[in-house]
Amino acid sequence: MGNLLLEKKISKFIFSTLIILVFTLVFGGPLYAQFIRTTGTEGWGFGYGYGYGVGYGNDGGTKSYRSAGGSDNQYLYNYGYGYMLAAPEGGVYTVTSSDLGNLFEAGLILVDGSDITSTTEATFVDDVTVEVTATAGTISIAIPEGATFTKTAGGAFNFSALTSSDQTSSATITGQSIQGAVQFGIPSVGLTSDTAVTISIPVSTSLNGQALNVFKSDTSATSGWSVAASCIVSSGICSFSTTTFSYFAASSPTSSNDDDDSGSGGGGGGTPVTEAEKTTTPTTTPTILEVSDIFVSDPSNVTTILSTLGVTRDTTSETKYLALVVKDIKEFKLTATEAQKTAMTNFVTYGVSTATKKFGAGERRAILRDYLETVGRADIIWSDIEKIATGQKVVNRNLAKERAQVGVVLKVFVKIYGHQPNFKDANEDLAWNTMMYRIRFTRDLVKEKAGIVKFKAKFFKSPASPLDWSTVRALGYIQ
Repeated sequence: MGNLLLEKKISKFIFSTLIILVFTLVFGGPLYAQFIRTTGTEGWGFGYGYGYGVGYGNDGGTKSYRSAGGSDNQYLYNYGYGYMLAAPEGGVYTVTSSDLGNLFEAGLILVDGSDITSTTEATFVDDVTVEVTATAGTISIAIPEGATFTKTAGGAFNFSALTSSDQTSSATITGQSIQGAVQFGIPSVGLTSDTAVTISIPVSTSLNGQALNVFKSDTSATSGWSVAASCIVSSGICSFSTTTFSYFAASSPTSSNDDDDSGSGGGGGGTPVTEAEKTTTPTTTPTILEVSDIFVSDPSNVTTILSTLGVTRDTTSETKYLALVVKDIKEFKLTATEAQKTAMTNFVTYGVSTATKKFGAGERRAILRDYLETVGRADIIWSDIEKIATGQKVVNRNLAKERAQVGVVLKVFVKIYGHQPNFKDANEDLAWNTMMYRIRFTRDLVKEKAGIVKFKAKFFKSPASPLDWSTVRALGYIQ
């Protein structure tokens, strides 16, 4: 009797074991493919896991990655490895510069394919903040969940080459005082995100409340700079958003400026190469970029435009203005890529900032046409478009274009002021640039009406051409 009971117990044990084994084989792949290391200090750790193919997952605030050999449908008993990250605060994973190469193994990104060193895209599966130690504090790069990085020029790239570093002591921009600088991306490879990333650079708290320009360079910390955005310093932090990655520097202008690789300063921001230049030494300080409540530095992504400006997509208008943009590009004998055409179309349709959103599409197109004609480039510097729209001098000039039209503009200027421009005089400098680059101002119908009256009195005709109307603005808003 005792033996019979023992045999029954053994039978039940064997049966139960078989049931568990079947359950493990059937469900073990998807269940245990999420190999997690939940104990130990930060660093690499090894363990065992059941499953097949490649698995990753999260549990208990950690991230890990497990790989197994064999065919996709083969049940295996495998080794796994996991990378321990600190539990997220507020749902955001914080990593340091040295952790960037481990984001894939940590399960924080998904790549197209299984090779991180040759992928066409990398998508963040959680909110991630990269922290970079800097002289003034900690630079933070906030990457939202779902952001997908791709190579700007298209094709495969090595995501494991992603780096970040403080460049405050290395960055140099002629005529600018560097307040803070950072490198984020892959050196020599342009990266683009389909979702804006926020970069916060610590600066001196003595700059609180002040506007700073944010320069960007795709080449190095010492050359190739151009204005990409701006910020208002708050609590010693300059924050801005971007969808492209390279070198960034928050800066303020020094007391005087000469021409540099960014195109800022020099010659009063539009000084013609004439006898007037030989007899005048401009020393005006460049105007700090006006800070819109919202500004999109790269309008080629319509999703970013819509979400940032809070507008609804209008594909009918996009189609309409694309045809007009293409026509304008041909008229000014320029060549544009599809991405550049899209950016121009989005600008005309929606604007790129609080200021340009207030204009109608017709006026935005007029601003675009003026830029194409006077600057002569399809790879538009959108911060300069913002300057034209808000009563400021452009930074990135085209000296060849200036020389071509300087004779005409100089005649108009002399007609108004009775002498050649004195670029040491801020008003004359701005008036010159208003006519050279067709700068706009916040609409004031009283001033515009006065400008038209002055124009008719001096030129004995009504304004008709783009230069005529920029002259009206110079007469109404500046003189």
